[in-house]
Amino acid sequence: MDGTGTEDLKDVFLTPTLEGTKQILTSIQKVAPQVTDVVMTSSMQAIVPDHTALKEPKEFTAKDWTTGDWDKDVGNDRTKAYTLSKAYSERAAWQFVKENKVNFKLSTVLPSLIIGPQLFESQVANQVNLSNHIVISVPNMVKFDSTEYANAPFFPTVDVKDIVNFHILAFENEKLRGERIMVSQKHLMTAQHVLDFLNKTYPQLKSKIPKGDPAGKPSGLALSTCNLDDHLEAANYKLVSIEDALKRLFDQYLKFHSLDPSEN
Repeated sequence: MDGTGTEDLKDVFLTPTLEGTKQILTSIQKVAPQVTDVVMTSSMQAIVPDHTALKEPKEFTAKDWTTGDWDKDVGNDRTKAYTLSKAYSERAAWQFVKENKVNFKLSTVLPSLIIGPQLFESQVANQVNLSNHIVISVPNMVKFDSTEYANAPFFPTVDVKDIVNFHILAFENEKLRGERIMVSQKHLMTAQHVLDFLNKTYPQLKSKIPKGDPAGKPSGLALSTCNLDDHLEAANYKLVSIEDALKRLFDQYLKFHSLDPSEN
């Protein structure tokens, strides 16, 4: 907070992320010469810009970078602050490796929105993590009498199992060492994907949650895609499908909660 009580987004997002990255890499270089591999968790936020900056669908790859200037673009926008902090810290890591004589290979893993069951199931009764909460909230986003937003741009998503596996592969697979690895489903998941899945998979929810617009098709920015074919081929890896990821998430969630509005 500054003197007026206003949150300083640089202190909240940028400084700890950027300085933390630099300090960890510096420490490894100075006192841990035996370390041969460093795998850093970045984010697809370092690839995909704010959707307001996009005018048409785009195919994203690991070669893309979020662009922007902190001082000019962030202001009081927490979303932009988070996005740019991810890009700044990852760029700093690659720059550190470029400028210093390090003994290790740097790889970065860039997850999209991570969904799936939480590790400690007992905690789900009281708290659901943010990324899962976004997906679970979909039935409340689309009104029963409206198809608005059903096929609007949503998020590139990935199952948590895939993220775990690619962190391991970045250490073990020689073709992935030293790479920038985006991990995401190819197609963006819309709210309609979630509604279709829920209505089909859980009969008990019939007529209790919206159907959205099943006949509708994604359009505009929702047609953007994520291309990670090279890395999937190098790892001989197949991602968990969107449907399986959603089932793993909702099977766990529905043990403790209901999606029926009348029961909440």
